[in-house]
Amino acid sequence: MIVYFEDGVLSDEFRDTNGVFTLDAGMGYSYCRITLRLIEREYNPDIKVYTNSLDAFSNFWCWDEEKKMPMIYIRDKDRNWKLISEMTDRELHRAHNLARMYENGVFCHVPQ
Repeated sequence: MIVYFEDGVLSDEFRDTNGVFTLDAGMGYSYCRITLRLIEREYNPDIKVYTNSLDAFSNFWCWDEEKKMPMIYIRDKDRNWKLISEMTDRELHRAHNLARMYENGVFCHVPQ
């Protein structure tokens, strides 16, 4: 699963795009969790999910075993989408708690 994580209100950018699921955290934690499980079970690994649900910010849903990296995009300071691996100088591993890392500001800058 490829996650486009929005830290705020979801825009109309992806809402009408084919092949992209929009999952609003406002629907509730349980709803989002169940929907992520259904998406993971029913679709190919390249399915895109546009969401503001922090639960989706997890290697459980978006780890790419071939690339050995999480497939999560967040917006950079210019509001362009960037992979989180490009937003930190840390080497990301499957065991990392990405949501906690996000909350602690690990993905706030582009590495030098």
